[in-house]
Amino acid sequence: MISRRRLRTVVALVAAAFLPLGVGPVRPPTTDAAVVPMVTGIAVGYSHTCALTIGEGPKCWGYGLHGSLGTGTATTGLLPVSVTGLSSGTTAISASSFYNCALSSAG
Repeated sequence: MISRRRLRTVVALVAAAFLPLGVGPVRPPTTDAAVVPMVTGIAVGYSHTCALTIGEGPKCWGYGLHGSLGTGTATTGLLPVSVTGLSSGTTAISASSFYNCALSSAG
């Protein structure tokens, strides 16, 4: 399990990566409430990050121009968002440049 403190550090690092992209001045979340609880793994893409959570499905954040956050849109965000269609049963995640893969318990 990854602690909330370590995940908050990851969120802060991803937020810092946005500064050169011209997204504007950004600040990482200041409270643990903005971060996903109960994380079992993290997958890091080119400019986005996904966390595998217990009971809530994967959550992704970062640069979403290519749909890499899994929301069905090209929205960019610094806070974790739920991946569409994967609310539970995900056992593994991986990330690449602009896409992610998930393995469900159903196979």
